[in-house]
Amino acid sequence: MAGADASAGTGELGVEHACQVRREVRDYVGPGAVRHCCLIVDEAAILRFCCTAGIPRSVFLGRVVGPGEPLWLPEDRQAALEWQAYQDALCPGCKRPRVESFDIAMDDHYDVTALQCHACAARDRRAYNRAREREDGAPPFGLYYAVSPEVNGAD
Repeated sequence: MAGADASAGTGELGVEHACQVRREVRDYVGPGAVRHCCLIVDEAAILRFCCTAGIPRSVFLGRVVGPGEPLWLPEDRQAALEWQAYQDALCPGCKRPRVESFDIAMDDHYDVTALQCHACAARDRRAYNRAREREDGAPPFGLYYAVSPEVNGAD
């Protein structure tokens, strides 16, 4: 990535690098449109964790908040808002940028691979069989199915 320092792949992000990434995220989100994906994995992971946990990015990266200092610095708020704008610009289903994935010109430009989570399949089979056992066929409301590794082969 242009402008990234040498530590980009190590997880140790310098201030110059973080500012570059935030500039590129801003370019990515743009004024109402997504142009290209340019978040690097390290910064994306940091922002995802910080925003989900409600932790200022600078504190996560080691800043110690002194007496009388604000917990959230302006750049922390800006990073959180840019992360939210980035998330809002993604399709909720495939997590691809909406400007790309909603573009009619992209209709035949995706390959799809069916993947099956066998834990979810076992859970869904159990729920389906349980619903079939009921006379009215309705699912038992409020029932949750927990998935765990097989212990004795019982369903």
